[in-house]
Amino acid sequence: MSEHALVDLARRLNEATEELNTAIEGHEKQLNTAKLGVALWMEEPTLADDGSGGGYKLGYQKLGDSWHFAVRSKLNKNTKVVSLRDAPRHVRAEAAAHLGTMFDLLCVEASTVLLAVEHATAAVQKVVDAFEGEDPA
Repeated sequence: MSEHALVDLARRLNEATEELNTAIEGHEKQLNTAKLGVALWMEEPTLADDGSGGGYKLGYQKLGDSWHFAVRSKLNKNTKVVSLRDAPRHVRAEAAAHLGTMFDLLCVEASTVLLAVEHATAAVQKVVDAFEGEDPA
């Protein structure tokens, strides 16, 4: 392979990576615009699994002041979480195939959280109603 061919390959790789990053950011923006505010980690698959128990898990959580698709890696006993767009390129590429599943799982999780909030609200309202109905004697 000539130097020119390698330079051209690097250019194409960087352009393709930028398109991937833009697509990931577009999906993230959809969720952030909706203000979902529900965190979720997928147990399967393990991304970039080398068979040594390492690899990455795909999730969606708040990092700093904003919500992001994220990956969690476990090296030895240390766990590191970074936004998907800051993950290694091969991890981003593999994770992209699982974003549709992530959206589906987030819908299920958001429904579960909604139900819990509605039940909690009803329970609090019941206490408030009981308190308001008591005679202040």
